[in-house]
Amino acid sequence: MCKGSNIFSELGNFFKENAESKVINSIVNMMNRVNLVDKTVGIRKRHNCKMQYSLVLQLLLCYPFFKVKDPSHYVGSTLGKFYRCGKDMFYRMLNNGNINWRKLIYCVNQRILSDIRGSSAGVEEKVCLIADDSDLPKTGKCIENIGKIFSHTAHRNILGMKLLTLMLTDAKTQLMLDYSLCGEKGNNKPARQGKKKAEKKSKDADLVQGMTAEQRNKRMKKDHSSEAVIEMEKEYFENKIDKLIKMVGRAAKHRIKFDYLLTDSWFVCAKLVKYMVKLGKNRHLLGMVRMGNTQYKTSSGYLTAGEIIKKHKKQSQYSRKLRCRYFVVDVQFAGCSVRLFFCKQSGSGDWKALLSTDRSLDFFSAYRLYARRWAIETAYKDLKTFLRLGKCESRNFTAQVASVGIIFIQYNILSKVKRYDSYETIGSLFADALEGPLEMTVVEKIWKYLLYVIILASEGSSESATELLQKAISENTDINRLSEIIKNKAVA
Repeated sequence: MCKGSNIFSELGNFFKENAESKVINSIVNMMNRVNLVDKTVGIRKRHNCKMQYSLVLQLLLCYPFFKVKDPSHYVGSTLGKFYRCGKDMFYRMLNNGNINWRKLIYCVNQRILSDIRGSSAGVEEKVCLIADDSDLPKTGKCIENIGKIFSHTAHRNILGMKLLTLMLTDAKTQLMLDYSLCGEKGNNKPARQGKKKAEKKSKDADLVQGMTAEQRNKRMKKDHSSEAVIEMEKEYFENKIDKLIKMVGRAAKHRIKFDYLLTDSWFVCAKLVKYMVKLGKNRHLLGMVRMGNTQYKTSSGYLTAGEIIKKHKKQSQYSRKLRCRYFVVDVQFAGCSVRLFFCKQSGSGDWKALLSTDRSLDFFSAYRLYARRWAIETAYKDLKTFLRLGKCESRNFTAQVASVGIIFIQYNILSKVKRYDSYETIGSLFADALEGPLEMTVVEKIWKYLLYVIILASEGSSESATELLQKAISENTDINRLSEIIKNKAVA
């Protein structure tokens, strides 16, 4: 393969001619439209290198569609027979800290969004950003910056890191916009307890991230000060609210148009409310609030959410459509005018509350918009099930960052194909996408068995194996088709 060739174009041409399924062809064509060149990646190799980073990235993006788990499984795979190269070439790119994966994801998304806007002219639908985090469990204690985190799913401390994500949705297509890896420092101060407990605790007083000093010393350490990945490493222990504010700011800076930011109760706080009000331009916050001690300024004074419920629940209305009771209250919070939506699903259920900086929003619109937040939970499941999110085993923090960036680009491309091929789920799309490469593998095995049988037949015949094969190809259309597939594969 020549150094200047486009891998997506070559794969697209092959599948167009040889695969019965059109899905894999749609995916590689979509990848080709993204136009991942050296300028997009941001760095270049020397001119005498076999492959530039843009071509290596194209191969990395093709991994899940050819059932390649990681670079160590590339050699011997179906994709590896198309483009013969070693695993070290992929590891070098994953460990290269000078690639700005956030910038690369935004570059890809801008091209995807331009296609979506062009095909959705005249269609008015509220566009939302969704923020959430997810656990990335790990097993290796030597991974750079690794430590214990508290899992709200498992309700205990686990080894791993958190992934904070910002996603864009228009109710039809979901695109991953931004991300940040997060660690938790842990409590390294011994608690004030009895003498015996204090002595026992003092032995573990050097715990950081839930790990002993010996475990921390065994972790990989690398200086990233001169690399682009230093930005992600510096914010590793930063507060998630501050990270989210930076993410929303980057989305606005890249001219991503959105109407609402949807979050769960963990993120809704005074700092985020003030930022969204300051951001303006018809961009609002809509999120769940905690039923805690937070006070809101009402016409009756400062009241908590529970006190507001006691005061106004008799004025609540019943919705037969949503089968719930609800009422709306306008209050002041953190010096900003906000609207609270209270809702109770059943007679014995608990009251829930939504907060919005958009005071023109009615309850039913708020309910429908917030229901979209579930899309990010579905996306996490697809990312972990089909694209192996969190399965990177590298000790290098740079590779951990790169693996998430590559997976997000893969997911965004799948989302774009899903939008136009009318698939209900990413799972069904992914299953059909594997049919093309799977057919190649099966055809190759059948061809080997066929050649073996012909060689055996030639031993007891006056005709050579080549003559028997040519005769079989000319007389049988199925064998002729197998021959054409193998021939085209060899050319590719």
